[in-house]
Amino acid sequence: MKNMKIATKVTLSTLLVMFLGFFCLWAQVSNTSEKTVGGMIEGQMKDAVHTRGYIINNYVQSAEEYLVAFGQSDEVKNLLKDPSSPDFTRRAQQYTVDFANVKGVFEGLYIATPETLVLTHTTESVVGITTRKDEGLKQLQ
Repeated sequence: MKNMKIATKVTLSTLLVMFLGFFCLWAQVSNTSEKTVGGMIEGQMKDAVHTRGYIINNYVQSAEEYLVAFGQSDEVKNLLKDPSSPDFTRRAQQYTVDFANVKGVFEGLYIATPETLVLTHTTESVVGITTRKDEGLKQLQ
């Protein structure tokens, strides 16, 4: 009977030490793997943000270059000098459509006066519309 009590105590003590050992091992592995996975995910997210930022910056820079080139054309300059000229309007409208078709990324490319009266547009039904008035126009100007 006494040997049974000692055997039970030894068995329970051994089980307790094993349980504590396994628990500590599990906690260490769990913590390490959580940090590793978290670090990998954070790194991948940073890479994705940097990549998307680079793509956006390149797109904006490219669009700015195209718009500067568009604005430097004789068709645009002549129309803005004399917006009432039907000949300048016709030429600038065709140039606007052709320019937008070459690049193919413009949702709507247009020429407008400082008062936001649309003189040409890739969608011809928009021509003649004033896009901003009153407070909106003041903020833009």
